[in-house]
Amino acid sequence: SSGLPTIPLIPVSSSQAVVGAVIGIGLLKGGKGIKWRVLGNIASGWITTPIIASVVCFVMLFILQNVFNQVVYHEVRYVLSGPVLEQLEKSGIAVAELEPVRDREIVGGTHFRDAILEIKPKLTGELEEKILDAAEIYRLRVDPGKIKEIEAGYLSDEQIRGVQALSGLTYDHTWQLYDALSGSSMEWKKREKNKLNKPFNKHLDEQLKYVYELLHLENSGAINQ
Repeated sequence: SSGLPTIPLIPVSSSQAVVGAVIGIGLLKGGKGIKWRVLGNIASGWITTPIIASVVCFVMLFILQNVFNQVVYHEVRYVLSGPVLEQLEKSGIAVAELEPVRDREIVGGTHFRDAILEIKPKLTGELEEKILDAAEIYRLRVDPGKIKEIEAGYLSDEQIRGVQALSGLTYDHTWQLYDALSGSSMEWKKREKNKLNKPFNKHLDEQLKYVYELLHLENSGAINQ
C-alpha cells in the first residue's frame, strides 16, 4: 500500500546507492555512456574489502595474542549453584524447574541459554537475562592492595570505607559483592527504579562496574566456600 516491496529491504552503503543510481540513469539513456569496466572495479571492491578486513583482523589478533601476549578472549562460565538459585528465587523466579542443571558449570552464554531453554522453553527474554546475570561466574577478591588503586575522587569516602570493610573476602558473582557492599554502606544501595532516580542508579552502576573490574580475578571457576 505504501509502494514498498514485499520482501525485506536490504541495507546498502552510500556508494552502492550512487552506483545503482548512475547505472539506472545510464540505462534510461541507452546505456552507451556507461563505463562498465569502472563499475566492475567498484563492484569488485565490495567483495574484496570484507575479505581483506577479515585477513587483517586475523593477523592483528594473532600478533596481539602471540607476540605481545595479550588476552583477546575471556572464557565466560555459568553455574546455577545453591546461592544463585536462592538469589533467583528472591527475585521472583520459580527455580524448581532449574534443578536438572543445578551445579553444572557451563562454558559460554549460548550453551548455558540452550541448557536453560531445554527445561524452560517458554522463558521470557527478561527472565532469561536475569538468570544469565545471576549465574555468570565473575570471581572477585577484595584485595587491600587493589583498594589503594581506586581512582581519587571517583568514589566517596563512605563508599571506599564500605569496600574496605570487605577486605580479604572473595565472591563468585558480582551480585554477591553488590549485596555485601549495599549492606555495608547506604551509598552503595540502588534507589527505587523511576525517572527521578535513574541518573543516580546509572552512575552507581558505572561505579560498581569499575569496582568489579578492579577486583576481578582472571581465573575462571567457582570458589568453594
